[in-house]
Amino acid sequence: EEEIDPVPTRIWVGAPRHDVGDHPDAGRVFSFVLKSGDRPPAEDNRTLDLADPGVPGSPSDGARLGAAVSVSHSVVAIGAPAQKAGGVAAAGAVLIASDRDSDPPQPTLLSQASDGFPGTAEKGDRLGAAVHVSGRPYDDTVRLLIGAPGEDLGSIKNAGTVDVVPLSTAGSVVGTIRGWDQDSAQMNGTAEAGDRFGSAVSSFQLGEATLGLAGVPGEDIGKATDAGMVQVVGGAGGWSQATHGIPGNAEDDDQLGASLAGTLIGVPGENGTGAVISGLPIEGGTAVRWMGPGPAGARYGDAVAP
Repeated sequence: EEEIDPVPTRIWVGAPRHDVGDHPDAGRVFSFVLKSGDRPPAEDNRTLDLADPGVPGSPSDGARLGAAVSVSHSVVAIGAPAQKAGGVAAAGAVLIASDRDSDPPQPTLLSQASDGFPGTAEKGDRLGAAVHVSGRPYDDTVRLLIGAPGEDLGSIKNAGTVDVVPLSTAGSVVGTIRGWDQDSAQMNGTAEAGDRFGSAVSSFQLGEATLGLAGVPGEDIGKATDAGMVQVVGGAGGWSQATHGIPGNAEDDDQLGASLAGTLIGVPGENGTGAVISGLPIEGGTAVRWMGPGPAGARYGDAVAP
């Protein structure tokens, strides 16, 4: 019986400490196509950085392009959380590129210095530290969530924000960019120094709605410092280990929400070794927890993926 090869898959890999010209740690992204086989050869190799012709902006020292990457509906979002923006060093930016193999649109660069983008580019904002592109099948638009966990809110240092950017599948902004923080209407919690709201971003499907999620690993829960929580972006809903139905207890340095992949939640400080929680107690759902098997300080759950 003849075997039919699956559809080739294009892979995107960030190398945030890759030097570009005279710019150390400017960052570069690599892309290639994998085909079937035990040892499939990589084909159609590409690289992308801010020194490439046709790519807006220019590389800056320590920008770390590729520190975060997300792909959906042919839209590729690449975080550069220490990229120079609007003349401000280490403010952060996101490069929007295309996953299309034929006739891809020109990349665009978004930052708080871009027209229509909320906020002001400031050193240490870390815009692009987390990115997530989401959209349902057959949609002709997607939503890009961008975390800026180092964003100050007035005198509140490192409170963090999340920006929601509506994009066409060609990667162009097609509506109003909305910024969210913990003091926004409907949001749970309160913006406090060191919360780092937006350290991780993701989304999950609830009925017909696609809900954005933001990790807040520096959130204090009661007297527990940096216990962490997860919040719905732009709507009611927030969970911590003090919430009924979430396993464990809110404790110092648990850092729940340090990583997200849908409703898969990293808790890298849990009991010193780390843990992962899967699921949220909504609409009859059940959350379960897996404890890290490693030694103290292993930070099991520092990164998660479905």
